[in-house]
Amino acid sequence: MQTWLVHMRHPVRLVRDLGFAGALAFQLFLACNVLAALVHPIFMAGLCYSLLALTPLRAAGTMDSAPVFAATLLCGYISTIALDVIGLKRRRLLAHAWVLVLTPLYWFLLSFAAWRALFQLLYAPQRWEKTEHGLARTSRLFDAAHRFN
Repeated sequence: MQTWLVHMRHPVRLVRDLGFAGALAFQLFLACNVLAALVHPIFMAGLCYSLLALTPLRAAGTMDSAPVFAATLLCGYISTIALDVIGLKRRRLLAHAWVLVLTPLYWFLLSFAAWRALFQLLYAPQRWEKTEHGLARTSRLFDAAHRFN
């Protein structure tokens, strides 16, 4: 979120530096990913409400939004799983693909983190909890750091 805000201070410069296609990709990959994480629980709540509201007394002719919420969530889960499978295949870790059944749980945790980050950005903008990378034994960074130990 902070990266997006910093780059969007000067959107014309962003387009000049990245080109139109690059600036568009920047929006899609950064802003849209954050937005997807933020709206996930809203769509899940909408789906649950739509499914629970299906009663025999429901007024005829009302539009059911459950298929819209379900299709949106399903597309998000499928795209996440597809990208994860590609990554696992490239790293020759396809045997670990079973964890992808936890994708909905992952999305809830991702959403929790995004909402927490948004509140921290609004109420404590100088606080920044960084993620340490390269700790997994399968990481190239781990290999480089531990090669001579």
